[in-house]
Amino acid sequence: MPVHKRSIQEKRADDARYRELRDRLVAEWRGEAGAPPAPDIDEETDTRDRVMHVVVTWDAWADVDAQTRSEIIVDAFQAVKGQEAIANLTLAMGLTSGEAGRLRSAAGR
Repeated sequence: MPVHKRSIQEKRADDARYRELRDRLVAEWRGEAGAPPAPDIDEETDTRDRVMHVVVTWDAWADVDAQTRSEIIVDAFQAVKGQEAIANLTLAMGLTSGEAGRLRSAAGR
């Protein structure tokens, strides 16, 4: 079976919702004021202060599937942190506040 390669940017080039969420996430990451609700971005680093995990909690993407949320995070991360930093990223998870609360509750058991 052939392998077809296409970048996330190409895949989502015509998706206005994807671009909107990505642009808002980039703006928040850069510290630029945006329209509420603002995403809550948690970065976990290794001993060399390289970002390894990113978890973004944001109710604005409640209508977006988990895979697309991760793609938005990776795309925005690369736009803000650069190509070299993306090589260290091992987890990109997007949650709503309700999902994050359930995850914390389950972890506390």
